Amino acid sequence: MKKLIALLMVVVMVVCCSGCSIVELIFGGEDAMYIEAAKELVEKEFPSVSSVRFNDEEIYDEDDYGRAIVYLDVTFGASLQRDVYVCIKSVSEEGYTYHPYFSYTLEESEISELKEYNDWGEPQ
Repeated sequence: MKKLIALLMVVVMVVCCSGCSIVELIFGGEDAMYIEAAKELVEKEFPSVSSVRFNDEEIYDEDDYGRAIVYLDVTFGASLQRDVYVCIKSVSEEGYTYHPYFSYTLEESEISELKEYNDWGEPQ
């Protein structure tokens, strides 16, 4: 019994450190894959920021061809909090795809442009 509890504690610690909740890990499926891809992309796009903390996340919108816009509430550094909308074109076990020049916006009012540049609603 002690070994099972210790194993459970290790799993919970790994999940917490990865930024993914247990519910997402178990039940999140493809949505969780899009969210994790968006987080990874934000960290890659802002490498000069000393720290990035994700406060909230959700699928903002999806089209019928595998694209999703992910909303992230992000704190950069010590105190700069921003909303970030990331368009992920597709996800799979091997990774994810995104537009190399226009994959995110910091303004909700620019989501229509984000969709246009990422061929939203069109077959891939």
